[in-house]
Amino acid sequence: MLTVCTWLWGNKYGPGDVAKLAAGVRRNIREPHRFIVISDCGLDIADVEHYAIAEEDRSLLSVKVPVTLPSAIPAVVVP
Repeated sequence: MLTVCTWLWGNKYGPGDVAKLAAGVRRNIREPHRFIVISDCGLDIADVEHYAIAEEDRSLLSVKVPVTLPSAIPAVVVP
């Protein structure tokens, strides 16, 4: 099963933007998949799994860390 995961924090984007992104994924990905959002705010969007960023970890959101994915894992990274 494919997993699509995105992060939401700060105030540039909101829950409505996440709902549009999730709807676009549902329209265009035919294989079984999960849509996961990790955020610093509460979300209640149908068919979206939500995981909250713990208060003590929110200071880490400003840290830039390079990510290297194994070549066996197909991924699409959306800024």
